Parts: sequence; structure tokens; C-alpha cells
Amino acid sequence: MDFIIEKNKTYICDISISACIRVSGNNASQFLSTMCTANINKKQSSLNDDCCTCVQGLFLNTQSEIIELATILISSANEYLIFCHPENSEELEFWLSEHGKIKDDQGLIFEDLFIENISDQIAALLIFGQSSNKYLKALDDACVKEKFYLYGSMKNCQYAIYEPCAYLLVTPTKFASQIGDFFASYNDIEAIDCLEYKELVTKKGIYKKELYESAYINADSSFYKSFIRDNHNFVGSNGLD
Repeated sequence: MDFIIEKNKTYICDISISACIRVSGNNASQFLSTMCTANINKKQSSLNDDCCTCVQGLFLNTQSEIIELATILISSANEYLIFCHPENSEELEFWLSEHGKIKDDQGLIFEDLFIENISDQIAALLIFGQSSNKYLKALDDACVKEKFYLYGSMKNCQYAIYEPCAYLLVTPTKFASQIGDFFASYNDIEAIDCLEYKELVTKKGIYKKELYESAYINADSSFYKSFIRDNHNFVGSNGLD
């Protein structure tokens, strides 16, 4: 039986299989603007003060070939969580770390910068459906004394996101079961696995399997141009039109 999305339901999918690289420090924003094609300075969502912003962008090599199409959760002006495919995380982390060490005559260009792989420290959930914001607000109300999670609106994201009303929620792994129990208490929230979600977005035409093949893809194509900001002042822009 085909998996069917019901309009009045909210869905939750555990995507903790994704790798997560944290970039933080006073120079984090400047560094990611140099390394990524996305506009990472987008304003936060207007849902509420606790909702962050998610953007998607490409990390390119010097030949304008794609290393990764990543989703970035902007948790603050000084912290960014980069979610990427686990098979590409080691290469992406190395690429970022090496560029973070670049110096000029004055020393390190990005002096206050920290890059670390925190994939084993956090759990990530994708929540989507017309009522998803209602349940996130309920979660905020239930955890008013201590919020041990972050979530970001994905309304500005287009790759592998089923609908605009979608959110990426992250929490330390030790709190993952508590978050899961909270959402499980609602009968109209349905949990699906990554395979079901992949089938869903593939049918919808918003999943690009070519990104996960070993050969690099040049970013100069109509599909990938939608992830590239107008100001081409980032690594790998030389090979773009």
C-alpha cells in the first residue's frame, strides 16, 4: 500500500541519521558566508521568539563542484548547525576546518571560530503538517522552565521538504526520548521512518538522488542555481555563470 499524506495530520520523522557539524564563534557568520552559497543572514521566523531559521545551501570546491547540499539551522548569530549526509560529513568537516585555518599577514582570518562534528551528541526530528506549529507551541508551554531543544522553520527551504509548514527540531540525545514521548501523546501525530519520507519526497520530485553519487556535480545548473545567492563572494563561485 502506498504511503499517503493526510492533509489534517501532523507527521514526525526521526532524521538523526543525518550528520551535524557545528560552526560557532564570533566569526562563524562571516566564515559560513564565505564557504556556503546560502544567505545565512536571513531573519528569524516570526512564529515566536524561540523559533530559529533554517536555510539550505551548497558547499562547493574550487571547481564549483558540489561537496554537499546542506540544511543549516541558525540557532544564533554565533552558532550554526549544518546537517548533511553522513557519507559526506567527513569531507565537509575537513573542507571547513582547512579553510578555517587560513591566515593573512595579520594572522588567522577567522580568529574566533570553532568547528566540530556533534552528530553523536544530538537527535534531530523533522516535523511537518498543517498543525505542526501548534504542537511546537504546546511543547514550548510544557517546557517553560527549561527548554532543552531548538527548532527552526523550514519555510525558506525547498530541497527534500514536503511542505512549507515544516520544522527541524534538535535536542541532546539524552532528551530525545522525552521529546518522543511528548509527541506520541497526541493521536493525530503520526511517526514515519526515513524510507517512507524519502519515498514521499521522491514522488513529489523534491529529492535529488544524484547528490549522493560519488562523482561531483557542477553547481552551474538550473536546479542548483536556486540555492545560490546573488552575491557570488563564496568559495567555488569562479566556475559559475
